[in-house]
Amino acid sequence: MASSFLMPANLFTGRARDLLPDEKLLLACFWCSPFQTACGVFSLHEGMMAEYSSVKPAAIIQFVRRASKQGEELLEFDEKTNEVFVRDWWRVHKCRTSQQKRIVLAALNGIRSDRLKKRCLEELKNNGFDLNVEKSMSSSLTSTSTSTSTSTNEQEAAPDKPAAEVTAMGLAAVLKEYPASRRGDPREVEKIWRELELEQQWSVVLDAVKSYAVCDEWRKDEGRFVPGLGKFLRERRFEAAPRVRPGYGFDQARVSNGNNAHFL
Repeated sequence: MASSFLMPANLFTGRARDLLPDEKLLLACFWCSPFQTACGVFSLHEGMMAEYSSVKPAAIIQFVRRASKQGEELLEFDEKTNEVFVRDWWRVHKCRTSQQKRIVLAALNGIRSDRLKKRCLEELKNNGFDLNVEKSMSSSLTSTSTSTSTSTNEQEAAPDKPAAEVTAMGLAAVLKEYPASRRGDPREVEKIWRELELEQQWSVVLDAVKSYAVCDEWRKDEGRFVPGLGKFLRERRFEAAPRVRPGYGFDQARVSNGNNAHFL
């Protein structure tokens, strides 16, 4: 991937040729979203995508469902996890070096949808991904994860490895994305999370965190102005996430969120 905004040269021909202008814009936005990951799968929040694309949320959902229909299949959408896979991702993006493969595997491990993860692996295989390397790297990642978990248990409330210490799945996803130095005690954060009943809207919180990660306030002075996660939740700052502008802080957001698609 020479460019963070790499797309097929013929994106708007073939299956996409009959799309309306707004639908073509949305398709391009799905390829170039600041929340896109290295494996082409990301969590969709229509409100944030509406801010990014200037297309109404209802139209976004309508487009996703149409683009996921059999016969068109520009996208694949899992309504249970609210994740979208951009089809043809691996026809354009390549995964050659060891660093690129580690990045892709890390992104794969973050996919919540079993169906989309399976589809992504199929596409990788069809486009020449070294499955032997994948298998050995997966073992390495599992070993590292086990080691990290053991270390976390030995250090009470370690702020940089909190996900295993919480039971709320939505909060675990948010903790994974939140700046490590500002997460605080995950057990105290989970109390706030449950008190505010945020599990039902965890994707809204997650998308807001990713949006804040792109803004100047959070990025300057090495994150000095990032609020503690407990404060972020209590003050409901996720309801006033900054507007995402196309291309703004794209590469930096990739690094901070662990998506790292620009390395491919």
